[in-house]
Amino acid sequence: MEAKATQENDGNDGLLVIGAGLPRTGTMSLQKALTELYDAKCYHMTDVLQGDQEDIDVWVDAMDGKMTPTKWHQYFKRKNYATGVDFPLARFYKELMVAFPSAKVVMSTRDPATWHGSVYSSIYQLTRLMTDHWSYGRLIQTLDGRKNCGKHFFQKIDSKVAPGCDVALYDAIRGGPEMSEKFFLDWETEVKKSVPADRLLVHSAKEGWAPLCNFLGLPIPDRPYPRVNDTASIQRATRTFQIVHGVVFYIAPLLTAVAGFMLKDTISQLLYSAYQIISGLWSSSDGEDLINNI
Repeated sequence: MEAKATQENDGNDGLLVIGAGLPRTGTMSLQKALTELYDAKCYHMTDVLQGDQEDIDVWVDAMDGKMTPTKWHQYFKRKNYATGVDFPLARFYKELMVAFPSAKVVMSTRDPATWHGSVYSSIYQLTRLMTDHWSYGRLIQTLDGRKNCGKHFFQKIDSKVAPGCDVALYDAIRGGPEMSEKFFLDWETEVKKSVPADRLLVHSAKEGWAPLCNFLGLPIPDRPYPRVNDTASIQRATRTFQIVHGVVFYIAPLLTAVAGFMLKDTISQLLYSAYQIISGLWSSSDGEDLINNI
């Protein structure tokens, strides 16, 4: 049976690995790998989307500079996460390094020239719907129910220029392949400059288990390294979101209008009958007593 690291036997009482890689750099594959290696949960953007109110509040507070090392510890301890990757967590790798000084940093990476195409065709399209169109933002707010979710959350997380970069994440993606590649390279340069060499691993999913396990001091599993390409699932989610939006904002009102037109005579008769009943009650002494007691 393979030995696995755990949050308890490390004694760190917090994050053991901080992911500093940008979205769409194999972060979901890394999430699954770290979950297996540590036999504990690894935080990812999907946990924010599926989480509770605290999973929104903590990152909004982080953007406002309200998170302290103590608050970071309390949050991840309550959530029972041993590792974390992807945005928004990666956006705060510097703050998390201070809060968890024993944690190692893994920056997932890929070919910078291919990054824009991947991120633009997947998560950017879903985010764009929520941030650029009020009706999509209203829909996600209604469906989700958490305060500051959807449009407010993504705008808040991207409201400041990323460390070491000239622009914010979604502005870089919106700017096209050339701007995105520069953003990618600037981001990685800043990470390498900010994290001590003995605390940082730059890792590509195609490199597999060996460099990751050697860096973390863990045995190499005898299974293939996880390879998760969730582009198709994100695109399906985007299309589903568009369909639901169309039903709520176009089809349902149209059907309501058509039904109202087709049943206008029946509705008119019901309204007239109701008016007669109310008028009859009002003109009688019993009606006056009824109205006065409402």
